[in-house]
Parts: sequence; C-alpha cells; structure tokens
Amino acid sequence: MRTRIVIIISLLLVLLSVAAVASDIDQARAMADRTNALVESMITGTVETAVRITENFDRLFEKAEGDSKLLETLKSNYVNVINSLGNSLAEAAFRVSAATIRRIEELGFKAICYYVPVKLGDKIFLIDPIRIIDD
Repeated sequence: MRTRIVIIISLLLVLLSVAAVASDIDQARAMADRTNALVESMITGTVETAVRITENFDRLFEKAEGDSKLLETLKSNYVNVINSLGNSLAEAAFRVSAATIRRIEELGFKAICYYVPVKLGDKIFLIDPIRIIDD
C-alpha cells in the first residue's frame, strides 16, 4: 500500500512538473508573440513615416529642379532623416527584443533574434524580432 502511495505521489509530481514546464513554454511563447507584435507595430509606423517623408522629398526635389545646390541639400537632408529613422527603429526594436530574450532565458528557454529587412526610402535596415528555440 505504501509503495502505491509513493508511486502515485511520484506520478503526480512528474505530471505537475511537466505542466509547469508546459506553462513556462507557453508563457515564453506569449512573451515572444507580444514582443514581435510590438516590433511589427514599430516597423509599420516607421515605414508609414518614411513613405510620407519620401513623398515630401520627391515633391520638393521636383520643385527645386535646376538648383543644384538646393537639390544637394535636399538629398543630404533626406538621407540623414531616413538614416536616423531607420537607426532609431533598429535600436528600439533591439532593446525590446533583448529584454524579452533575457526574460525568456530566465524561464529556462533559449530565444534568438532573427533579422528581417525593412525598406525605408531607398535604404534597407535589418530589424530583429525574436524566435524561441525549442531544444
């Protein structure tokens, strides 16, 4: 009888630990999904901003046609703004992803950044959502 109780308790402990691990992986996946949704939202907003900036640049560029100094200044400012926009997006996405990766690792799982190309104006920036690696 005592052996049965020990076996039953052992089985219950195993089931509870499996349930806890399943709960932790679900929690880790939920964190990754929330972070990726936030990063996707950041990308969408930044792309929309870049489109408006590019449209304005194109209009101004057409109006300044023939004035090489003004055209050069416009082009330089446009490149600087797009670079700043892309770099800000990359840094913010990295900070958010890195924080989530640290929390996922605290739960005992491994997560990595994977890079997706995001085109802003005429330049490509690599932005890093995250993926959990199941071992």
